[in-house]
Amino acid sequence: MDAALDAATTSAPLTARPVAVPGTSTVTVFFSEPVTDDPPAPDGAVAGHDAKNPAHYSVAGGGLLAADTLSMSGRVLTIELGDYLLRAGDTIGVADAAVKGVGDDNRTVRGTQVTIAERKPDGVRPRVSLAVAHNAPAVVVLVEEENPFGAQSRALTAADVSVERADATPVPTAPGAVAVSDDGLRYSVELADGARLRAGDVVLVRAGAVGDADGNLNRSLRVVVGANSDAPRVLVATVTAPRTVVEAGLDTIAGTDDDVSHDAALALARGADGAWSACAPDDACVPEFGLAARAVGRESGVAGNEWNFDFVYSGDGAGNGPAEVTASVTASTSRTSIAVAYDDDARVSDVVAALRADDTVVSRFEITDANDAGDPLVGPPVPGGASSFRFTGGVGSVELVLTYNDLLQSFGQIAAAGAATGTACPAPPAGGLLRDAQTDDAWTGRSDDDPAGYIAWDVDFDPPARTVVVALTSSSGPLPTAGLSLVLPAGLAVNYDCAASAAVAGRTVRTAG
Repeated sequence: MDAALDAATTSAPLTARPVAVPGTSTVTVFFSEPVTDDPPAPDGAVAGHDAKNPAHYSVAGGGLLAADTLSMSGRVLTIELGDYLLRAGDTIGVADAAVKGVGDDNRTVRGTQVTIAERKPDGVRPRVSLAVAHNAPAVVVLVEEENPFGAQSRALTAADVSVERADATPVPTAPGAVAVSDDGLRYSVELADGARLRAGDVVLVRAGAVGDADGNLNRSLRVVVGANSDAPRVLVATVTAPRTVVEAGLDTIAGTDDDVSHDAALALARGADGAWSACAPDDACVPEFGLAARAVGRESGVAGNEWNFDFVYSGDGAGNGPAEVTASVTASTSRTSIAVAYDDDARVSDVVAALRADDTVVSRFEITDANDAGDPLVGPPVPGGASSFRFTGGVGSVELVLTYNDLLQSFGQIAAAGAATGTACPAPPAGGLLRDAQTDDAWTGRSDDDPAGYIAWDVDFDPPARTVVVALTSSSGPLPTAGLSLVLPAGLAVNYDCAASAAVAGRTVRTAG
């Protein structure tokens, strides 16, 4: 207790930084350190000091309304206003000492109020770049815009792009044949009559083809199409840090629209015979207490599934132990285990108190005293009953980024429209496309009926592109980390000459960023 009081009085308070942009309905609050983010009660109620409690925030001079939603991701709170667009001059407030930090030092978030400033025109031109490859049927124009808020003042058309052969012969673009991405930052302009780009062609994007929300226009850009390489090769492979998979909630009449964070958890129930068991997500059992991995930290996501919880009985069955009730916790990060030693007189509340007093446990897990109906004895082991339980439910993901030396027209099963003519392109390899050289673990294709523990992958690849982002998701097996040696099969990547990549026996993956 003295240590907790010392920490509370000598440590600086936590801070919050609200951010919002006029014309939008989103408020983002950045907390300086992890804050309380407990799962809501069965009736949907949120704990008083929880960061998701709407009573702690104000917008435009009033509290949040029923149509407003709050969600947490790590140390970032997002407030979506249901029916209001923010204006310059609106205020955003965070109540003082209302949100509690993680741990037992009793620190809270210092209150603050900010006023949304009027957004000033940025005065910066949007920049354009080109993704053009020999034998490609279209010119792809990419727009880089630092100030994306609001509608563009001008969108690119086919007339804004011109192509000439090396001998200055014009190559017409197809009138009106422009595909635009949802964010308006990628334009694909087809060539007319099935024509294709050639090495040496000159592609020009005229000045003023694209305008941003503030009326700034791009400068002209001239690029000469280069030859493709003999075969695509991976230049760099990086991987992000693991994160917890969060699914967007379903907005149904009877359900909830809260996001679902797939963190590892364990809920324990005591049966009528005194035997302890773990509650599955679809069980009707009422747990006595539970632990859930915090969304921030190494135990978030799939890593939390590595932890075990053990009851260690130290009584004699006759209550002849020490007069003082004993329930103690030993937590080991190296063995990813939590062991609770208890005697005959220990109750569930003693176990919960011991868990909450252990710094290793409380810094990694939320502890809930789930059953308000009573405070039963933990009780001696029941013959044939379990005393060791494993955390489940954690799902994590990483992004593996592969950067190639060539513009690709296909990666695996994903191919560009209007594939290259001439020599038939090789068929993509079947089965597992990515493999860890050390463990020989294969990360296979995505399926709607994935079994438990399946390591699935989804590819973000919009050809022509040099970069492929592979999102790997796992509910049991370890995810790839920096330093692994990656194996890629032959034919995984194909350029616009239908040249396929060779097999990669072991590419070392770096940390992203």
